[in-house]
Amino acid sequence: MAKNITVGISDELSKRMDELKDVNWSAVTRDCVEQYLRQRTAGNLEPIIAKVKQKRGEEFKNGYEFVLKNIDSLGLPKLEKIASQNQDKEKYAGLLYIFFQKEPLPTRMLIKKLLTYTEDEYGEVTDIEFIVSSEFLKGMQEAAKEIIEKSK
Repeated sequence: MAKNITVGISDELSKRMDELKDVNWSAVTRDCVEQYLRQRTAGNLEPIIAKVKQKRGEEFKNGYEFVLKNIDSLGLPKLEKIASQNQDKEKYAGLLYIFFQKEPLPTRMLIKKLLTYTEDEYGEVTDIEFIVSSEFLKGMQEAAKEIIEKSK
């Protein structure tokens, strides 16, 4: 149900509005009221934004710890591969899949924690996607970079 409101305006403003005959002033007023309400309630977003930032921090930490926990399976060549990748998730997923699939079973099992993929009827991989977030990947890369730096 719509609610009508009354808005008082000056004669000058009324004349200027009358010059624009094609404008739906009710819609303009409604839009202004909605925008004002969004601005007034934006303060309520701060707890939500804080929660998102905390989640991003946790995901980064989880990616960092993933590399540390699996350092024995990864080794220096794999760490260099992880550290050198850009953040294009699709390309990164494909490269890591190819890189890890050539490895022994324990290492291949690691990749199953990071990626999901589908195969066609011939066993060919058709779609590869990360099941972890971009922040997780950034954490992995940061850990790999630090380990490589410290190992020099």
